[in-house]
Amino acid sequence: MNGLKKLWICFVNRLLPVRKKTILFYSFSGQFNDNPKAIFEKLYQREPKLNIVWVTSSKTIETFPSYVQTVENESKDYYRNLMRAQIVVDNYVGLRLSTENGFLERFRRRIFVKKRKSQLCISTWHGTPLKRIGIDALSGSERKACYYTCSDYIVAGCNLTKNALESAYYHSVPVKMYGTPRNDILLDKTVDVTRVKEKLGVAKNYKVVLFAPTFRNSVEYSGVKQMSEWDFEKLFSALQKRFGGEWCFVFRVHHMVLKAIDVEGIAAKYGGRILNGNLHDDMAEYLLCADVLISDYSGSIFDYALTGKPCFLLAPDREHYEKSERGFYLDYDKLPFPTAVNSEGLNDKIAAFDGQKYQEGVKTFLSEIGNVEDGRASERIVDDVLDFIQKRKTKKEVINT
Repeated sequence: MNGLKKLWICFVNRLLPVRKKTILFYSFSGQFNDNPKAIFEKLYQREPKLNIVWVTSSKTIETFPSYVQTVENESKDYYRNLMRAQIVVDNYVGLRLSTENGFLERFRRRIFVKKRKSQLCISTWHGTPLKRIGIDALSGSERKACYYTCSDYIVAGCNLTKNALESAYYHSVPVKMYGTPRNDILLDKTVDVTRVKEKLGVAKNYKVVLFAPTFRNSVEYSGVKQMSEWDFEKLFSALQKRFGGEWCFVFRVHHMVLKAIDVEGIAAKYGGRILNGNLHDDMAEYLLCADVLISDYSGSIFDYALTGKPCFLLAPDREHYEKSERGFYLDYDKLPFPTAVNSEGLNDKIAAFDGQKYQEGVKTFLSEIGNVEDGRASERIVDDVLDFIQKRKTKKEVINT
């Protein structure tokens, strides 16, 4: 669909009344996961009679519940709902946005981006950023762009996220310290982890080491190289000696990286102890089931730190990534997670892991980044949604210290 057709659809639907009690959810261009999913589940639990609409795509893995309506991303129905749903929830910084200032862009902004008073638009981003985002990841003249969004507010789970969002997006969206909805499950002691493992296809008798690298400019270093060089038997042995139990390895990578990995060949070679972690959309469920996380520059390390379970960093290209690709908001050397540059070094870090020192380091680290996560982020946003529907004033910022 071309730009003019999109604008026309938005213009026409902007003239029509907002559809009351209709909530549009959007996550990663059409997946059923992340912060919007956590908010949706809490909302449906409290008010199941609302009209729920989810944005989907041809790449969606999960099956959406039968009681929700789905619309294809970038379709006519998507733009109709975007302009007319009473509530819009996304895991970015707004679905209707603008970054330019020319005449045509200002015209587009009036039709497409400008806030409708009868709508509540909530953004959640998608994690705590270690690597730089928005204009912070740009240089030179690129940093001079303006930024406009329809969002009423965006949520954060720590001061690091709040400061990064404000810096990266020109302080254009108010940030509320509600917590990160997708992390509620990691702090919920009532969740049956065995059932979640069964859903993900992980045998209950195995402990899980999850490998979740971030996506780089290079597909090779986004997981392909690491997977090809790993001696998994040595990794399993190191984990068993230090933590006990039998282990399986779950890898979750970008879909472009997955195409370059011989998934079936690796799984067959290791008797099914190597599992594809891309078979389900929701990363939070994999983190919940993981007994150990191995990552690098991914925001998942902040989520996982809330569990207190061991996290290790495998960063073979750290210098290049930091200086030439994205850069970091924090001093990488001061992160509380043991770090290695290759698989052999990682095995050594596992063998030498000091649990008590690690726990103390993570606790201090969470305090330093201003963590406010308490497992009630979704609840706070749902309160705002229901208050808005019932025309009550939304709650003020909540900070848990």
